[in-house]
Amino acid sequence: MTLLNRESLSLQGKGKFFFLIIFIVLLIQSTYTIKDGTVGVLVTFGKYSDEVKSPGIHFKIPLVQSVIIQDVKMQSAHYKGNKDLPDEHGIVNKPSITVMDMKNLPISIEMTVQYTPNREEMPTILRTFGSNYFEKKINPVIRAISRDVIGMYEAETIAIERQKIGVELKASLAKEFETMPFILNDVALRNIRLPASVQNKIMQVQEAKQEEERLKMAEKQAEVQKRIQVIDARREAEKKVIAAKASAEQQVIAAKAEAEKITLQSKAVASANKRVSASLTQLLVKQHVVEKWDGAYPKTMLSSDAHMLLSLPADK
Repeated sequence: MTLLNRESLSLQGKGKFFFLIIFIVLLIQSTYTIKDGTVGVLVTFGKYSDEVKSPGIHFKIPLVQSVIIQDVKMQSAHYKGNKDLPDEHGIVNKPSITVMDMKNLPISIEMTVQYTPNREEMPTILRTFGSNYFEKKINPVIRAISRDVIGMYEAETIAIERQKIGVELKASLAKEFETMPFILNDVALRNIRLPASVQNKIMQVQEAKQEEERLKMAEKQAEVQKRIQVIDARREAEKKVIAAKASAEQQVIAAKAEAEKITLQSKAVASANKRVSASLTQLLVKQHVVEKWDGAYPKTMLSSDAHMLLSLPADK
């Protein structure tokens, strides 16, 4: 084999190897993989395909077609603080939204909006807004709705109507999202920061209400205490009346007992006297006088005139 033939074979081998490398590169570039939670949209010479590629392995024409992969999981937008913070995977951090109330007083609201891109509408989303659809569409809508809802209230009443405002924000955003290729999942109103002057005024009103409630409570307690005193006085008077009645009844009972005792004693004495009188005779009286005589004559005696007392001579 001549030197020329050897060089020709060497060039042919290098050419085959080169074409093999190109084939492998084109084969690799013609396949792509889509993960769960994402979709793919093919772009052919700058034109978006209407077909949405689902998770899995797919093929495309190398150098002619490219694929844009978009996240279609639920996204969160946090509005909090005074400055932008780094975004995380599926989470956008934005400063709190400043709006004006009915009297043009500045109010800052902190909230969280959760939404999901419509996977079937991803080609339309890319055609209309591009990959940065949050900044171009969703963020302006959230700020506009917040401005419109808060603008219907005065700062002094916003703190009281917070729950109502949260419901209105969610309802208004839901209505607006119905016209967009996105699904609204949730709206949570986290905080409302009012101007210092309004906060002081609200605090003063709350303190006045608390003082009014305290006075009302004190008046109620005083009224209750007064009623308790009246009830206690009535009870004490009733106790005294009951005690007086009981004492009077006891006295009446004692008097009746004493009267009955005296009556019984009188009856007993009368009965005894009657029995004694019945047992006395003229002879028994004389016998009793004789038994009691000490042998001495009386020294005095009544005259025939009942008003004169005569002295008898001494016994010799």
